[in-house]
Amino acid sequence: MEIAMSKYTVDILTDEDREWFIHIAAVNMLKNELKRPELVNIDQLEKLTAKVIEDRTAFVVKVDGKCVGALAAMLTPNLYNPLLSTFAELFWYVLPEYRNTRAGILLISVFDKRGEECADYSAMSLLGSSVVNEKTMSKRGYSLSEYAFIREHRRS
Repeated sequence: MEIAMSKYTVDILTDEDREWFIHIAAVNMLKNELKRPELVNIDQLEKLTAKVIEDRTAFVVKVDGKCVGALAAMLTPNLYNPLLSTFAELFWYVLPEYRNTRAGILLISVFDKRGEECADYSAMSLLGSSVVNEKTMSKRGYSLSEYAFIREHRRS
């Protein structure tokens, strides 16, 4: 595979790439990256995908026309002050074989640009295992705001 000589493009998600976005990017992100297979609900992923397509807040990166990564976000009013808006990343996924290429940075760049156009703030989270780190995000103008912890409650 000659990734270095390939042509990268980033597009707003459309119906044309909906199946890949849901069944490859979203499902793999939930199952393999978050390690939360119980969150995979195709009906809900379909609804979220319809929303981000309508709002033009999801993006796919392609290499030679083939989808290799995606980033989805939502524009939301701030819970404490609804006069302020946040462009909040929902998920960011790049196929493992494309993680040390331009794919991820292209997605962050289009996320940054769209956030600047439509919101007061942009919020992005990273998995603890991500190769992207605080220094990388700081260079892009992000500051570490909080840590998130998850505790699972087993209910019958």
